[in-house]
Amino acid sequence: MTITHAPHPTDPRSIGPYQVLGVLGVGGMGQVYLAAGPSGPVALKVVHPGLAADPRFRTRFAREVEASRLVRGPWTAAVVDADPDASTPWLATEYVPGVPLSRAIVTTGPLPPPAVAALAAHLARALTAIHEADLVHRDVKPGNVLLTADRPRMIDFGISRALDGTRMTSTGMAVGTPAFMSPEQADGSELTTASDLFSLGSVLVWAATGTGPFGEGNPVTLLRRILTAEPGLGALTGSVRELVAECLRRDPADRPAAAELAARLPPAPVGGGWLPPAVAALVPDPTRFAGPPAPPPLPARRVTRRGLLVGLGAVLATAAVGGAGAAAAGLFRGGSDPVTGGPARPLAPRWTYPTGGPVSCMAAGDGVVYAAGADAVAHTVDVRTGHARWTYSLRGGGSRHVPAVVDGTVYIDDDRLTVYALDATGALRWEADGRLIAASAGIVFASTTDGTSRDQVTGYDAATGGVRWNSPVEDALGMAFALDNPGATSDGRVHVGLENALRTLDAATGKTLWEQPLPDLATVTAGSSTVYGTGGAATADSVLVAFDAATGRERWRRAVEDRYGEIAVHDGTVYVDGGHGVGLSALDAETGEPRWELGRGTPFTRAMYGTAPVVAGDTCYIGGIRIGGLDADPAFTLFAHDTATGEERWSVDLALDTGYTASIALVGDTVVLGSERFDATSGAIAAIA
Repeated sequence: MTITHAPHPTDPRSIGPYQVLGVLGVGGMGQVYLAAGPSGPVALKVVHPGLAADPRFRTRFAREVEASRLVRGPWTAAVVDADPDASTPWLATEYVPGVPLSRAIVTTGPLPPPAVAALAAHLARALTAIHEADLVHRDVKPGNVLLTADRPRMIDFGISRALDGTRMTSTGMAVGTPAFMSPEQADGSELTTASDLFSLGSVLVWAATGTGPFGEGNPVTLLRRILTAEPGLGALTGSVRELVAECLRRDPADRPAAAELAARLPPAPVGGGWLPPAVAALVPDPTRFAGPPAPPPLPARRVTRRGLLVGLGAVLATAAVGGAGAAAAGLFRGGSDPVTGGPARPLAPRWTYPTGGPVSCMAAGDGVVYAAGADAVAHTVDVRTGHARWTYSLRGGGSRHVPAVVDGTVYIDDDRLTVYALDATGALRWEADGRLIAASAGIVFASTTDGTSRDQVTGYDAATGGVRWNSPVEDALGMAFALDNPGATSDGRVHVGLENALRTLDAATGKTLWEQPLPDLATVTAGSSTVYGTGGAATADSVLVAFDAATGRERWRRAVEDRYGEIAVHDGTVYVDGGHGVGLSALDAETGEPRWELGRGTPFTRAMYGTAPVVAGDTCYIGGIRIGGLDADPAFTLFAHDTATGEERWSVDLALDTGYTASIALVGDTVVLGSERFDATSGAIAAIA
């Protein structure tokens, strides 16, 4: 595990007795940090807020943490500390300075036979230790195997069991990674330790050949092969091939136990030299675990990058386009005041409209901004006056998803999975079950269940709320919805983000037009003829893929800094916020080739970008935290970049409390900022003069 970047300004500075040093990535539970503790470095796994709010998950998590503490040995990353009862539960494991097997194979190619044999022997011993503690790992895959200088280590044992009930309840999906699932996982049967042996066999085939025993394809295809096809063993040889074949037997009773497998394999080599030189070069130096320097201390608060829209605290408006924009450019070009030559003068709010809690979502309308959040109220605020045109109380708690505004009607959902249709006066037209995905003229799209907890996409009539169609999601085969159900519409189609695929439906009928695999899909954005999706491991191996919206043909793909980076498409260019403050890129929409890039691959300390880019005319607007502004305290800054060159035209520091982040929207000729005040009980909507 290696640091991907320094902590974001909104990341916590400490968790329990641990000081956060850097970000390692995102795991099954949530964010993963490198942290320093009383006994040395640890990998600190912080539970996703959505899981933390589920009492069933907390109960399972506490139980599995206690069981996981019993696992000890040189082949696993031991659990050293945890707090299941914290407001945001966390788990600390031994820090392992290693490279994931998934990254090693993708980077350097398949392992040679001696390394595969050594890997098999070590991992058999890792599973022996886990099974002797009465645990079933449930997610044995290359990403959960870390290669270190002296041996591999297995991580995340026990966590999948804690996640199991939550995911099965919320998505109907079997826990695991489709390509490495056992047949009993694929068909939803009860799991025993034998399931881990099947998954181990798949991992070893993949390590030796670069392809799993059931080939490649979308999750549906792979799981069907696991249930019906014979595995291919590729380049595996000797005793390892024989034992892997036994692990891949379809009947769990016919597979060897982990201890038996370990006894029958050649002794596991320990120490340097077991890895090929190209792979060994990827392993981080164990004496250097501190990673890049952390930015100045910030308020201890974690906000997930997936939705900086999720958890907004105020909506701030400032004229920045047209005449007002030209004036701003004259006053604040390059972040400095041309009159004094000093730093740009911070701007203060022109008006303030209080809300009952942080605002979690925002959309622009005709002269207004629509905002809702923790106070369970939809606010419609006139950008010119700062007064509410109307408000509407949501019965099911707060809202987390961006409203859709179509033909004067606002569609919004709440935390209890209700979709509301509100007219131009704020009156309720209809409500229906589900979580909002997107809306178009005539149809509103939501994720729902069919009454038996099976996921489906539902098309509601925009005028009446009546059901036009339901399109099932094959939940038993792993095609459940991603956490935030990303979606977009284009030309009579709705593009829906699943857990590991992008599916496009006919908007009028719900018929599936095409589907393309995209592992760990995170965002979906549609242009006029192209739909874009991001996926892959968060911050590592993240990709942006462009598909033809009509046929699903892949047009291009490109590595990006973080799959949670937000995307804007404008006039033949795709603008990508790097995610976690690492930069901004402009790509040719047809080819994916970069037109310009800011901060890619380096800590972008001048400004920690944190918003989705917004483009108007020849200007790209983006906002984030400026390190060192406002007397060395972090300041939220609005940046304007030339769309042709990426050059910064001007920037404005906003005189806000530290700890603000923001999103951006355009209301007419006004740039609207939606920012978060780190206060769970109050919020504000304000305009900047």
